[in-house]
Amino acid sequence: MTFVALFAALTAACAVLPPFPPPFVPAPIVVQNIGVMLAGSILGARRGSLSMALFVVLVAVGMPLLTGWRGGFGVILGPTGGFILSWIPAAFVVGGLVERRWSRLGFRNLFVFNVIGGIGVVYLMARRRRQQSSARRSRCPPCSFPVIWPRRSSRRSRR
Repeated sequence: MTFVALFAALTAACAVLPPFPPPFVPAPIVVQNIGVMLAGSILGARRGSLSMALFVVLVAVGMPLLTGWRGGFGVILGPTGGFILSWIPAAFVVGGLVERRWSRLGFRNLFVFNVIGGIGVVYLMARRRRQQSSARRSRCPPCSFPVIWPRRSSRRSRR
């Protein structure tokens, strides 16, 4: 459990470096993704994902551990929340791939595994969550919360 907390702290320490905002991606590229890849590569699938789960819980509680010293549940519900939540399965995928190929692990394999898990999984899950949240916003009136106030199904068409 010490290593789990250590890699959650390492990911938080990566927040010191400023983000790079590319013009083609809605979320900035942050160095904290390297902490996710390191956690999966070094700790393995289970402990790496546990360290990222600890980090996400600390952010959700309100600790300002993200780049730009942001934190809180509102950040997770915001436009970059999909990226933050995808760190847990990304560390699991990287760790699982590294554990599976441990006997033949070289630089090339390690690089490919980190690209697949640390970049591919993160962006695929973030994109999917962004599409779900935009679809949810288009179905619900602007001032309602879908869990508390479910929309009544009617056969009438909306104008």
